[in-house]
Amino acid sequence: MDSILVIIAISLAIASVINIVLTKFSISHIIGYIITGTLVSTVFDFNGSKNLDSLELIGEFGIVFLMFTIGLEMSFSKLDKMKKLIFYNGFMQMAFSAIIIFIMAFYAFTLDAVSSLVIALSFSLSSTAIVLPYLKKSKDIMSKKPTYISNTCMVTEALEIMNRKKITVLLVAKNKKLHGLVHMHDVLSFLSS
Repeated sequence: MDSILVIIAISLAIASVINIVLTKFSISHIIGYIITGTLVSTVFDFNGSKNLDSLELIGEFGIVFLMFTIGLEMSFSKLDKMKKLIFYNGFMQMAFSAIIIFIMAFYAFTLDAVSSLVIALSFSLSSTAIVLPYLKKSKDIMSKKPTYISNTCMVTEALEIMNRKKITVLLVAKNKKLHGLVHMHDVLSFLSS
């Protein structure tokens, strides 16, 4: 039991350091936990281990910490504001992923239907937990209130607005009508020429 507590303490330290680094790059904590699990299982030789009770206990601690982290980030008011994003988009992404992975597992790897379904649902649930927060943070999901600039706006102004709002596209308006859009790559290529 003492060695399990040491392994859990080391796992928490590794997960903390990895997640601090990944937060700087706006990468989900879940990726950090996956990397930590891989490192811990390799370092403490759990791959092919006969002692699966220790591994199960450590895995349960990992799930508890993951759920705790997710619980810290969510509130009922936040859920209410994001219900379309979470329930509709999350369900669509999960269903699409599950169908594709089921077909691959069932036909390509010739697994039975139950095993294919379990694998498909497991992968689709984990991909939803990774993809949706990433899309939300990276602003790749369309906004109901996009940012507009005037067609007379200077290129450096457009770049400053993109940088301040952490976006990559601005809509260009002329006389309150949509005239076009400008992407950050357009601005940067114009400035470099």
